[in-house]
Amino acid sequence: MTNHYLKISKIAFIGSGVCLLICIITLIIFYPNLGSSQQWDLVLPFALSVIVLFFTGLYHFNNYKKTKGMADEKIQMKENEKERQFVLRKEPSHFLKLTAYNPNGILIYQITPTTPWIVDLLMPNNIRTFLPKKWVIGNNKNEVIGYIKNGAGIYSPLKIEDEHQKVIGLFKEEKFKLTLKGKVYSNSDEVLAEIITDAYLYDVCLQAAAGKELCRYREGWMPVEWTKWFKEANQHTLILNEKVTSREKLICLGLIHYFIYMKEG
Repeated sequence: MTNHYLKISKIAFIGSGVCLLICIITLIIFYPNLGSSQQWDLVLPFALSVIVLFFTGLYHFNNYKKTKGMADEKIQMKENEKERQFVLRKEPSHFLKLTAYNPNGILIYQITPTTPWIVDLLMPNNIRTFLPKKWVIGNNKNEVIGYIKNGAGIYSPLKIEDEHQKVIGLFKEEKFKLTLKGKVYSNSDEVLAEIITDAYLYDVCLQAAAGKELCRYREGWMPVEWTKWFKEANQHTLILNEKVTSREKLICLGLIHYFIYMKEG
């Protein structure tokens, strides 16, 4: 997570520096005619805005640079909690690339679309909705641990597969609902879990047929101690039940990813 923030801040800083350079070049070009009030009216607002942008970028760069020295300052967690509590971050992609970090800012999972970048870039959103979609679930060792597949159309079942592309869960969405609702089935049509949402889609849980809560997703809620690593206040968090199996964990990751994708889309 430290590298993520440093990368963003460096980009902001370099961009601000380029803007400042443009401002200086502009001033040099217009310098011979700056005696004219019309020239000042043109140059001054532009120059001031670019200078403000530059110092804003410098502030963020210095702020995030401080996180370099935080590598050893870890939140104390039990061993079974390291892969149970996550902050979910949306990476740039129209088909939603999602990364999952633990509270110490360590990347644990990433869910990546397989759609070619040119399709991702150029495809209109109203057409994208009807296309078949596929995502790969990977761990922090770049190993594939599962897949998420959605067929063409609006209400096509969502398949969640293991690393061997064997279906471990089939989500069937209830039609004509204002919120995303539905059940997860096994290959034998046994109900494995049900997705339950609040009215505003900010609090979602996946509940097993036996009543056990498998996971809970919240938007805009995060423990205060996590803010050391995650600067933005409005975060997506996912908490897994401490007794979830590896199969249930994949189902949770797949369903919550799909929920965010449908909500954002």
